Amino acid sequence: MTLSATSDALRLSCLGRNYDFPRSSIRLLSMHRGFLSTGLRIDHNVTSYPDFIVFWVSLPPWTSAFRKLETHLESLGYEIRDRDTPGGRLRF
Repeated sequence: MTLSATSDALRLSCLGRNYDFPRSSIRLLSMHRGFLSTGLRIDHNVTSYPDFIVFWVSLPPWTSAFRKLETHLESLGYEIRDRDTPGGRLRF
């Protein structure tokens, strides 16, 4: 599974399929915590995809991989928010 990003779109490639998310289709980017991993949750309005998709970033969750991804996406103008706090910034 790979995630590529430009200032205009995100693309998630998995098992030979590409999921393209134009910036205008992204409703929310947030951290998604699993039992032993951390991922980037993409909430979007592309009707042919599931309501949200998770790109699993790190196993175990305490590594710095998510912070590195967050920094890279922010450099492209994306904002990763706390899903549980409307308008809230992500807190580690």
